[in-house]
Amino acid sequence: MYTDKSQVPAPHDTLTLPPADGPIRVTSPEEAEAAELALRGRAGSVGATGVLVTDEISGDGDNQRMRRTAVAVYVRADSARAQAACK
Repeated sequence: MYTDKSQVPAPHDTLTLPPADGPIRVTSPEEAEAAELALRGRAGSVGATGVLVTDEISGDGDNQRMRRTAVAVYVRADSARAQAACK
């Protein structure tokens, strides 16, 4: 998981991430963990070795909203490490 584009090794390719079943709302640590596992699974299904996740926060005070964007990436040098982690 990468949180900034500068963290993604070069060269890399971006892949089309399969869509989720709808918006994902996270209200607990357990839901956050499940959402991350689902995201990794969707990315892995298209051959990604990583995911670039960026957050955009809008609003202020009690009216803050966070929008998270995820991009599946393939880094050739990471492929052996990613395959070993999935076993």
